[in-house]
Amino acid sequence: DGVSTTIQLANYWANPDGTYSYQMNVKVANDRTTRLRNWETIITFSENVEISKSWDCECTADGETLTADGDSIPSGSMTKFGFVIIAPQGLTVEDIVTEY
Repeated sequence: DGVSTTIQLANYWANPDGTYSYQMNVKVANDRTTRLRNWETIITFSENVEISKSWDCECTADGETLTADGDSIPSGSMTKFGFVIIAPQGLTVEDIVTEY
């Protein structure tokens, strides 16, 4: 459909309370011939997550789902954003999709 989304685990570390922090970077590429407007990336994890910080996106978390909203990506271009989430050890990404 001309839109690709990739996620990368950049770093992770143990917290004093036994949880882990996961720093992740996401790239959304628009290979369509038209501008991508009002897109939303939905990431489903294996465990409940809590957002510690985010950059270059409006991110919310609800249970195992993190949602990032964006305004516009020109045709043939891409955008990057990232976040740090707190979750149990062994967190995995179950699904990632960008809707528009």
